[in-house]
Amino acid sequence: LNDDKLFLRGTTSINYDSNVFRISDDISDAVANRFLQGKGRSDLIWGLGAGVRLDLPVSRQRFRADLSATQYKYNEFDQLDYTGYGLRGIWDWRVGNDWYGQVNVGARQARQTYSTDIGAFVPRLYRTYDGLVDVRYALTPRWELQTSVSAYETDYKDDLFRFDDFEYRAANIAA
Repeated sequence: LNDDKLFLRGTTSINYDSNVFRISDDISDAVANRFLQGKGRSDLIWGLGAGVRLDLPVSRQRFRADLSATQYKYNEFDQLDYTGYGLRGIWDWRVGNDWYGQVNVGARQARQTYSTDIGAFVPRLYRTYDGLVDVRYALTPRWELQTSVSAYETDYKDDLFRFDDFEYRAANIAA
């Protein structure tokens, strides 16, 4: 659409998970059944989503955005239903011939699907946020100065798993 600057998409999916809670084979069936409340270990997960992507050059700048959301419904374990999303915005900027860089921010919500927990695992809902500001100055055609600041954060929605929350901040200077 609009000279290939705007892209729309729709998605649908059906996934089968043979062991949603990653229950170890070493756990007795009686204990597993109590945990599963009489349900089996497997489930079908239905997904329905939509998204939009924008790629818009304006003079020497470029603006990009990618937004999507998918609703996931579990057939048996409906307490795990959630809406996953991804948001990303990027500005590739340039001022004159020597100054340029990028501003890049994003957010995502998903359900963790793998863990090294022993015995059983509860798929955790989490959110990630990240950002980057990158500034470059061309000294010559082959040499440039560069500095950037970036941040990354992961937050778990359930208070029980907040101990896994994570933050990372960095600043770089390079030549």
